[in-house]
Parts: sequence; structure tokens; C-alpha cells
Amino acid sequence: MAEGTYEYECMRAELLGIEKPDYEDFMKKKADELCVNEENIEVENMKEEYAQNERLFDATGKLDELNNILKSTQKRINNFTAPFSRFVRSKIGKPHDEAAQMEEPDNMTKCEKVESSSTSRRDPNQSLGMIDRMIDKCETAQLSMERQSRLMKKFM
Repeated sequence: MAEGTYEYECMRAELLGIEKPDYEDFMKKKADELCVNEENIEVENMKEEYAQNERLFDATGKLDELNNILKSTQKRINNFTAPFSRFVRSKIGKPHDEAAQMEEPDNMTKCEKVESSSTSRRDPNQSLGMIDRMIDKCETAQLSMERQSRLMKKFM
């Protein structure tokens, strides 16, 4: 017999020599305990979800910062290599079209800020969307770093 059932409580009362609990009172007490337990579990789940969202926001912010640094680095590489490439082109006599190849268009995408509200935090699709945006930012950062490494190797 499982502990916490009405039969268990009746057997316990009989062994202890006390009055058996009323069935309706027992069920009401049991329902109240279940409600309190469910609320506690929900509160713990909300705390964990909030902590996870905070970590996601932090990671997203750091990825934005990394992409901004990469943009700045790309501008500096372009500013650094442009005079040398113009000098080399003038000495060799190559056309000006190679400068356009050096300065490829910026392929960085801007991601919108995620609104944080109590209703949107409960939506599992929002978390997936945030993770998808983080993956896009990581891919953008990786492509930028590879491109900048190629440009620097070409320059060296």
C-alpha cells in the first residue's frame, strides 16, 4: 500500500488508535498539497528558464560584440592594405579592378533585438529563434575571420 493514499491513512489511524480521516477532507488536503507542489515546480521551472534566457542574452550580446570587432578589423585591414595595393598596381600597371576584389562587400547581417516579456519567455519557439540567430551570428563571425585571415595572408 502506497504511502499517502486514503487506505494507508486509515490503516495508520487504526494502528495508532486515532479517528479515521474523513474521505472528503483527505481528498481536499491531498488536492491542496498537489496544487502547492505544482506551483513550486512551476516557480522552479520559471527560475531555470529565466536563468537560461539570461545566459542566451549574454551569449547573443557577446556574439554581437565579436561581429562588431570583426567589422572594425575589416575596415582597418582595408585601410592598411589599400595604399600598398595602389602602390603595387601603379608599379606593375594592373587595372584598378583588383581593388574592388580586395574590398569585398560586407556579408554581415543585422539581427533584431529579442523582446523580453513574460509572455514571450514561455514560448519555446522564441528560444529556438534566439538559438537560430546565435547560430547565424557564429557563422557570420566564422566567415569574417576566415576572410580576414585570407586577406592578411595574401597581403603578407
